[in-house]
Amino acid sequence: MAWTRVVIDTLRREYPWARPFDIWSIAGNRLREPMDAQLRRPLTAYIFGWQTPVLDGRTRAFHSCEISFVFNNADLCVNDSGGTPAALALSRKVSQAWVNFARSGNPNHAGLPKWAPVDGGRVG
Repeated sequence: MAWTRVVIDTLRREYPWARPFDIWSIAGNRLREPMDAQLRRPLTAYIFGWQTPVLDGRTRAFHSCEISFVFNNADLCVNDSGGTPAALALSRKVSQAWVNFARSGNPNHAGLPKWAPVDGGRVG
């Protein structure tokens, strides 16, 4: 029996009232539990709060707007970044942090304030 069938059958027994979408949602939450255990270990987290100048800044830091910065492509994504000198400088810093993190697990570099990992809900 495929593992998906086992999961679905188990959840149908545990949640007899559940509709198909409910089963899908519950399964997603159940499969996320091991990930939650990983998050209890020291980790590196970030919040990208840069406010784009596009549309007079109304969109703020929208979901996924950091992607062009991660890949140092703010100059190619001016519809998100505005292509301003500040955006291009930030793009270089963000990209270098991601490169450093991929190489060593440590995003820090001279262009950033000290970036401490989060451990048990505490920073540093």
